Amino acid sequence: MEKAASVILFKRDAEGSSFLDSFYTKMSDSSRLQVSASKRTLDDDLQSRIVREITTSTMRYDWNVAYSYSSLAKRLGVGKETVRTSLIRAREVGYFEGWQLMINPSLIGRKTAGLVIDFHGEGNDHEKTSAISQLKLIEGVTQIFDYANAGLRIVLYYETDGELERKTQLISSICGNSKPAFWPVPTPVCRMRMRKTDWEIIRELRKNPRARISDVAGHLRVSTRTVNRRVSMMSEERAFSLLPKTNMKKYPTTGFVFLIRYSDEEKKVTGDKFLSSNLERIVYFDTLSREYSTFAISRSNFAEAEEVMQLMKKVDGIGEVRMDILKEIIHVSAWLDEEIGKKLASAK
Repeated sequence: MEKAASVILFKRDAEGSSFLDSFYTKMSDSSRLQVSASKRTLDDDLQSRIVREITTSTMRYDWNVAYSYSSLAKRLGVGKETVRTSLIRAREVGYFEGWQLMINPSLIGRKTAGLVIDFHGEGNDHEKTSAISQLKLIEGVTQIFDYANAGLRIVLYYETDGELERKTQLISSICGNSKPAFWPVPTPVCRMRMRKTDWEIIRELRKNPRARISDVAGHLRVSTRTVNRRVSMMSEERAFSLLPKTNMKKYPTTGFVFLIRYSDEEKKVTGDKFLSSNLERIVYFDTLSREYSTFAISRSNFAEAEEVMQLMKKVDGIGEVRMDILKEIIHVSAWLDEEIGKKLASAK
């Protein structure tokens, strides 16, 4: 069977013209079947908008993730019963699994980078699964996006540019590919001077981001007022963020992920705004990088994905677009919990 390959759909040449790759022949038979198989579709774009509001990749810096049906319904211009039903459905089908609390990397002296690489193995799932197991052991890796073809996207924390280079080389070695694409991800400034109580609160919320303040206070044997005050301060200083945990295998349609590289940084803000305003059924997006943007979009087949490509062609400043099919999002947490434990042990 032909090995699945990641696809560069569109690249703008020096004269500014563009071309569309014949990507159908580059996908494996299993990938074609995944897209072509009969799948339950979203009721309409409203369902996708509600899911996007809850599971958007834009980080939330408030601790209370218990959305009010009324406030969410107001933002979307629908009735709160519609929102309630949609959220119940997302949980029942298993797509939306909950939240994970992530600390601001600057609190442990680190920065964030994103990396996309194609796995060059023997072309079978076992080889790629084995590589992912090794990637999960690399200190600093926080998320691994496993694509249905050869592609992988990795989010990692790092201390210095030298360390980032060494980790990139290690990832390249594991994947058998010396040409990954990587970029720094801007991190919000955090001037919080963390106390021991703060790290204890972080540790508790890492276990359960939906925990009630009174329960956290009881576990730590401090007052509810103290926990409330410290959590509010950490929220204001962006000491932590909340990321959605989703099961893409349970998502009712196919998630096509478009990695966009802008050839003109000055046109990126305008381009991202145009795409976020004109693309329907966006599952999540990430536009924090100065050069790259990522849009995950729900579509039923390649023909619909091609329509997205046609829209992206019109955006001035886009130099290259890569498309993948999102299979799974893997959250890696063991090493970060160890770092939090070290901070807690040394805090006063």
